[in-house]
Amino acid sequence: MTCVQSRFTDLETVVAEVHPLLDAWGRDAAFAFTLGETRLHRIKLVIHEWIANLVQHADFEARTPLIDLSLTLNAQDVHCVIEDNSNGFDFGQQITVQRAKLEDEVMAERGRGLLIMLNGTDDLRYFPLPAAASEPRQRLEFWISATSTPCL
Repeated sequence: MTCVQSRFTDLETVVAEVHPLLDAWGRDAAFAFTLGETRLHRIKLVIHEWIANLVQHADFEARTPLIDLSLTLNAQDVHCVIEDNSNGFDFGQQITVQRAKLEDEVMAERGRGLLIMLNGTDDLRYFPLPAAASEPRQRLEFWISATSTPCL
């Protein structure tokens, strides 16, 4: 089993910091052999989409953003956890809004990221963690099986 963890605290640079990390996973023999190029691309896409959503939409109030990324790889699947100290949002409601956009006559250029994430993973969950101290914590986690068929 392979586990990697990273912490990010600057919304101005987090996307630029995450991309080289994801690229390094693609060069790592354990990741490349177990996952293959297509699954690795799906992992990168989901992580990038979530981090970009945090940068664009998350409300951290006056708190320093804390974004923790953990990726665990074993022979069966990859499990990714992204926790942050934002105020969170209603995931189910946003999924409903994004699904409704699919029915629009004119396709919107934006607003389907969560649907892409759902379709790119075998299991995806988002929920607030029990309150600790005075700071909220949100958790996104997803799994991609080493044998799953891409659906994107």
